[in-house]
Amino acid sequence: MNTRRTLLAFGIAVVHIMQSQAGQVLFQSGFEAPDYVAGQTIVGQNGWIQYWNQDSNSTIITNQVAASGTQSFKIDGSLMTGGPYGNGNFYYPYLGFEPIANNLPMIDISVDARIDLGSTHANSVLGLEVYNILGMLVAKIELFSIFNDSPPRMGLIVESSNTYQDFEISSSNFGQFMNLALTLDYASQKMDYYLNHQWIASANMQVSPSFGLGECDLTMHTESDTVGYFDNYSVTAVPEPAAFISTGLGLLMICVYSLRKGQSTAPWAFENAWYDKILF
Repeated sequence: MNTRRTLLAFGIAVVHIMQSQAGQVLFQSGFEAPDYVAGQTIVGQNGWIQYWNQDSNSTIITNQVAASGTQSFKIDGSLMTGGPYGNGNFYYPYLGFEPIANNLPMIDISVDARIDLGSTHANSVLGLEVYNILGMLVAKIELFSIFNDSPPRMGLIVESSNTYQDFEISSSNFGQFMNLALTLDYASQKMDYYLNHQWIASANMQVSPSFGLGECDLTMHTESDTVGYFDNYSVTAVPEPAAFISTGLGLLMICVYSLRKGQSTAPWAFENAWYDKILF
């Protein structure tokens, strides 16, 4: 009985320590009530900022379309009146995260994005753009539409300070949410790009972690009546895999040692504790 209690105590410790290693959520939002009010601009709600001081009427929280839940963030191209690069804008919560002060973690960034084509013949870009605290570009992953072709074509752009690649995507994905994701590894200075949870490309970061992570923008550029939607936005700092594994293995060895020392007559006790830890 004492062995089983000891293992239970160790199991609880393992769960809490491994959970603490699982990641620090820097920002997360599904744009749901009560934090977000449908029918109102996103600017000013729950810390969201607009880089360009126009077009606030074009950016609202809507309950018409959502990847999950009942609400999403909508950008209406027909209402955009200008921006730093044509009709476009950037929307973000300021992060100001310091990777060096946090032992150079990996940063996982993810959002569900959707392009609904309008009737105006013009190209559009919709996606994620990441900048450090000095405003320098770290990475982009964006969907784009080429409306001048018939029928309109859809593609994906991945970009960093020294890399640019584009890929064609089936036009059947217009009007569908697609997951865009980036992983920034500040220790190795590598980045990975994902579309719908599948790896697409890698690149060198080329931006010093000492400049921090300033913002992860949701952005749209268009001169048409195309409409963009975002949902399930998250930015998470995750420990380096090596640190996570070594922590888990060390705690496992402690548990195994305790089991042997106690000479438990119930071999299933440790197994169940291990499975419960994984499923917790």
